[in-house]
Amino acid sequence: MARPLVALLVALLPASALAADTAGRLRISTGAGWDTNAKRDQDSLGHVQDAFFSVVGAVEARATFASAQLFGSYDLGGRKFLFYPSEDVLIQAADAEGSIAVGRFLGVGVRGHARDRRGQNDPRDPNQPRNYTDLDGAAFLQFVPDATLDLEVYAAAHRFIYWPTFAYSFAAPEIGASARYRFDSRHQVVVFGEVGMRRYNGLASLDPAIDDPPPPRQREDTAFLVGAGYVLRGPIPLTLNYSYFDQSSNSFGETLHRHRINATAAFRLPARFFLFANAQIQLSSYPQGFRLSTELVLDEDSENHNSFSLKLVRPISDSVDLEARFGWFQNVLPHFGYHRQLYWVGMTWRR
Repeated sequence: MARPLVALLVALLPASALAADTAGRLRISTGAGWDTNAKRDQDSLGHVQDAFFSVVGAVEARATFASAQLFGSYDLGGRKFLFYPSEDVLIQAADAEGSIAVGRFLGVGVRGHARDRRGQNDPRDPNQPRNYTDLDGAAFLQFVPDATLDLEVYAAAHRFIYWPTFAYSFAAPEIGASARYRFDSRHQVVVFGEVGMRRYNGLASLDPAIDDPPPPRQREDTAFLVGAGYVLRGPIPLTLNYSYFDQSSNSFGETLHRHRINATAAFRLPARFFLFANAQIQLSSYPQGFRLSTELVLDEDSENHNSFSLKLVRPISDSVDLEARFGWFQNVLPHFGYHRQLYWVGMTWRR
């Protein structure tokens, strides 16, 4: 399946530039698990547990030419709960990138990303499924003076559509930059930053404490992200990341400041076992008070403010792995919070 994707990407280049090295990967994971809080209910209300089945497929392809490179990937994942179809979910994601070298040190290119989430309606549950589509495309310029340093600046267009409540949808121009420095083959650091001006499809919420409110106006936010990371490649690969996200809004209760720390590590164990660990801590503040926006809790990445997960892998052949996973997730918001654990066993086939 990866080869047709490579062929499609290669077709975008002129015939004189078709001498290329191509590579592709395909991965399919399937298994069953248990969620101790399938509906993400508040801790004070008690938890509803449920079993689920999941399937995830991913394909990616890369073509490298004398002075150009093309890359594409597609992921499709689904989770089906046994008793609560309102928590069923289907997520698709696609990425594409093309770049061309300009001289010895410069490169220019374009890339795009799309993500779509679809949930299942349940007549027993008044909550709407959290369906959304997230699209962005960017043009970038890279400067790579040597093997130790690479710099990038980019300009992007971002469109987010929240289908249940269109007022939470927005469009935004964005600009950003990143830098990566490699001390040697084992140690590297990266810094990055991005700013976007979001114009929503709804009106800004007014401060209820104002006696004489101004006329209604369109919601507009300034979203700012900055961060840094460290990567260690060695017997125990390690990645550490810190990011700060600031969303300043003219809509009352939507301004958000968030600090996030993330760490991942991999360990080689006896008997050909491998252990992967991830931990995340997130601290958020709401200067105007908290107004529960459906946009703030769209998927596991955004709703789990704190998390810890383990994945144990045992290859049984060159293309098949047995896996067991555990995850602990916690959401911490003013007057609203929950925690949940996930247990999962399954297998992954790859080629």
